[in-house]
Amino acid sequence: MSRRYAGLPLALLYTEEQFPVIGFDIDQQEVETLNSGGKYIDRIPPTQVQAAASPGFCATADFSSLTNIDAIINCVPTPLIEYRELDLSFIENAAKVIAPYLRAGQ
Repeated sequence: MSRRYAGLPLALLYTEEQFPVIGFDIDQQEVETLNSGGKYIDRIPPTQVQAAASPGFCATADFSSLTNIDAIINCVPTPLIEYRELDLSFIENAAKVIAPYLRAGQ
């Protein structure tokens, strides 16, 4: 699924540096796959997802968990539209959805 090719690899890189990471996804099935040590991107071995659990990687679809996170990195598609311009609607929509869960200093 192309919409997640940036988020999961980035999350795994942060866990390699021993940062606890909460992966957020609106797809509950993929959250369960990650939390059980599976993967959904062919180039990422399940062992890499499993190793990420040690420094604190977990996944959730619960928007309220965003209130407890220090930093949010939003990985959403930015496809090209007519005249090779970026379609920013995914970024705008994601910002609107997460805005109620943000806190000062985040």
